[in-house]
Amino acid sequence: MVRPETYGPYHVHTYIHAYNCNDDSDTHKQARILSQEPVDMEDDKDFTVGEIRNAVASMGNKKAPGEDGIAGEIYICIFDMLPNYVTALYNGCL
Repeated sequence: MVRPETYGPYHVHTYIHAYNCNDDSDTHKQARILSQEPVDMEDDKDFTVGEIRNAVASMGNKKAPGEDGIAGEIYICIFDMLPNYVTALYNGCL
């Protein structure tokens, strides 16, 4: 069993470290191309750490994972370890 304090490193090593762009499906290739196009809007405002904290906290520990397969407790644990990084990650998606 994976302990909560190791969720972040475990998932990074398991899912990101072994990631290979050459294994993408056509859908993933198209998404990758679209993700490279700037989508900045004039009214976009960066999320604050507090806003991300509230969103992550609302996920709850005992809820089923979402479509991404990642349980809320993993998001909570990672945010607790790296709040500024997680906030920057979400702001990078704007």
